[in-house]
Amino acid sequence: MYSDRRCSRRTENTVILEEMKQVSEFVAQAFEAKTVSVDVETDSTDIPKGARICGFGMGYRGKKKIETCYIPIRHEVFNKKRNLFGSQETVRNLDPVGVFRIVSPLIEDKSITKVAHNSKFEIQAFGVENIRCKNIHCTMIISHLVYPERPNGLKPLLSALFNEDL
Repeated sequence: MYSDRRCSRRTENTVILEEMKQVSEFVAQAFEAKTVSVDVETDSTDIPKGARICGFGMGYRGKKKIETCYIPIRHEVFNKKRNLFGSQETVRNLDPVGVFRIVSPLIEDKSITKVAHNSKFEIQAFGVENIRCKNIHCTMIISHLVYPERPNGLKPLLSALFNEDL
């Protein structure tokens, strides 16, 4: 399993990766898992007008638990709330070129299943970075096919299937 010893931040069960070595280790483990969830965060929702990836989350089912991480690459402020000392929380951004060099083989590998909610957005966002998503499944489309009468957003889907509220 990847090492999060050098990571200074953990948000509940998600590790914020702050070292390139951690990214490499996480991706290596994700390759072994064969199925990876992906969620891209951008500076705008308008991809055609130049939205860029600020960071992205990934997750996989490990041997003992679900492993999740967030990889910040272009954040200005991580958390707009003030911390205990009255200043804004910031996060160390990793080099986007280096991160994409490590992550793109995973995203582009046809043998690895990627899962995303509204995967069209992930496909477009990674496309801006010249990464071509392959073998990506969309939970929004699946939700619409299985439950055409229900809202197909992630929150209603989690509520209906797992009785969990976000």
